[in-house]
Amino acid sequence: VYASVYRSIVRIDTGRGGLGAGFLFHSHEHVATAYHVIEAEELLLVTFANGRRLRADVVAVDPDNDLAILRLEEPMRGADVLVAHGVGSSADVLEALPTDRVKLGDPVIAIGHPYAIVDDELERLLTWSVSQGIIGGNGDKLLQTDAALNPGNSGGPLIGCDGRVIGVVSGKLRGEGI
Repeated sequence: VYASVYRSIVRIDTGRGGLGAGFLFHSHEHVATAYHVIEAEELLLVTFANGRRLRADVVAVDPDNDLAILRLEEPMRGADVLVAHGVGSSADVLEALPTDRVKLGDPVIAIGHPYAIVDDELERLLTWSVSQGIIGGNGDKLLQTDAALNPGNSGGPLIGCDGRVIGVVSGKLRGEGI
């Protein structure tokens, strides 16, 4: 699953030194992320796995659900994405799985950049990292997972085994994995 989706995951750097994740959503020019990642920020730089950086503007927010949609300064097309050894591949728009299809025990992965701004040594280790877990709780508005989530994962997708997004990483509540 990671190999099929990581090119669609982005790193979001803010003008104040903040860091989060996001993913292509709805079109090749829109990125979904957590609202708290971009809140009150004027400069947003979006970096793709191939190193391409684009500026982005906020076009929609839902603070109550900690969601935001960004528009890239130009669309990210499949031809723009090259991976190791010069092999071309595409950055696809990720699809969402209907919430009524998310079940307890479903395996998931989270892709993001946990603690990637701590120091240079961790920068490459923790950028586009993947953690795996299961859905441990499913409420009306929130999911619980035991996948490792830390600062820098915020805004990134929680992805099911079929490569579809089942949630957006929002925050860690009191306790582990909530």
